[in-house]
Amino acid sequence: DLRRLAGELTAEWVPRARQAGIDLGFEEDGTSPTPAVQGNALLLREAIANLIDNAIRYTGRGASVTVRVRSLGPDAQIEVEDDGPGIAPALRNKVFDAFTQLEGGNLPSRRGGRGLGLSFCKVVAHAHDGAIWIEDGCPGAVFCVRLPE
Repeated sequence: DLRRLAGELTAEWVPRARQAGIDLGFEEDGTSPTPAVQGNALLLREAIANLIDNAIRYTGRGASVTVRVRSLGPDAQIEVEDDGPGIAPALRNKVFDAFTQLEGGNLPSRRGGRGLGLSFCKVVAHAHDGAIWIEDGCPGAVFCVRLPE
């Protein structure tokens, strides 16, 4: 139950988000069926945690982060949306490369990681026959992971 997994994980991250001055929430779509995927719950949990961590780390104090799970026909989609500075379209594929940390442009200089979190998310998505990408937020960015149900 991907919705339950993402909801529980989001709740676990709320204290850290509050400490960082971030409004973190989970948005449920009560109209669609509960997405269930066949996969490794531990890996999916870590991938979602990486997306939430990045959003908290890079959006900046006073920002909002929303986690949602949707059922889209034969697929389930996890979205982590923030209203932070966003990521320039030309750099979006690069953030999924191992050991990549972007600075300057529209990303704040807040290192502290190793540049492996998003590459891990990509590996997990592909291991589950899924995909990961970034869309524009208004403002900010939306990290999307689509997995077959």
